[in-house]
Amino acid sequence: MVKKEENRLKKNLKTIFNDAFDVSGRRGYHKFLFFLIMIDLTWFASVVFDNLFGMTLQDYGEFAWILLFSLGMIIISDVKKIINIGRRGIRSDNFSSLVTFIIGVMALVVSILSLPQINVESPVLNSIKGIIALIAIMYVILEAWIIKAE
Repeated sequence: MVKKEENRLKKNLKTIFNDAFDVSGRRGYHKFLFFLIMIDLTWFASVVFDNLFGMTLQDYGEFAWILLFSLGMIIISDVKKIINIGRRGIRSDNFSSLVTFIIGVMALVVSILSLPQINVESPVLNSIKGIIALIAIMYVILEAWIIKAE
């Protein structure tokens, strides 16, 4: 009886993992769009808390948007392809996934280093934040003008 429960639990966890990292077809676009919406809501919440409650969350706002952007990039990078690079090697069909994953991981590290408790300040970190912001702006422009036109 315990074996059946363990197998069912493993199967359920595998299904959840596959659904979370499935970016086939329009799913990847919808998942990344979800993260873009969450970034907007985070900034909106930061403004609301600042103006209505007098709580300044600006430092946490930067952390939050970079964290959400990094998670979105990691999700749409097709982690399944990244995991299989060890077996299959780097090919043209998984190179863009690898680059997207690297940008996502780099953004994740930058978001953690941007926490007010850690607060690492350096010109290199600020440059990476600027590059990540430009990439985020390009995604929004592509989503608004090009993808919506299809």
